Amino acid sequence: MQTSRSKFDRALLPDGFTFYRAELGELGRSDRKGWALAKSGCPFHQSESKRSFFVHRDGAFNCFNCGAKGGDIIAFLLLRDRLSFKSAAQQLGAWREDMTPAESNRLRRLQRDRERHRAEQSAEKERQRQERVSAAADLRAADALYCEAIADHDLNLMTDLLPRVRQLEERYYPLAGLEVRYEW
Repeated sequence: MQTSRSKFDRALLPDGFTFYRAELGELGRSDRKGWALAKSGCPFHQSESKRSFFVHRDGAFNCFNCGAKGGDIIAFLLLRDRLSFKSAAQQLGAWREDMTPAESNRLRRLQRDRERHRAEQSAEKERQRQERVSAAADLRAADALYCEAIADHDLNLMTDLLPRVRQLEERYYPLAGLEVRYEW
């Protein structure tokens, strides 16, 4: 009688943090139990706080908001990409059997799409950061001029600058996640 051997080899799986950094981007510092915050937030729901999705160095993951969780990186791919176990293991290089060309092309296409999406997200995040930095610099410059006008008791300049300062505040505050509130 011939025994069937699994073609899955867990030893070929990448390290959990290496995998999650490639898939999700930057991770926070891990705690003493091996858990780290994924700074990009949960990939399974639209996270506003970006503080609920944690990954473990051994590959486990857990979202304290939407409840998505799993014990390894294969479970992550099964849930996120809706792959079969075999396809997920093949994508991670932990399946010792050759894939069909169609499966190989599909997995490569999926990986390219994911990488392009991550690059687009990263570029958008950098664009937003640059816009926020520019708005903050403009606001600081106008505010400094306004403070000088106050110190010099220059009412004409103060009258001209105040609307510009308010306009720049209205531009910067939402970019910084702050609320514009004027109390007279």
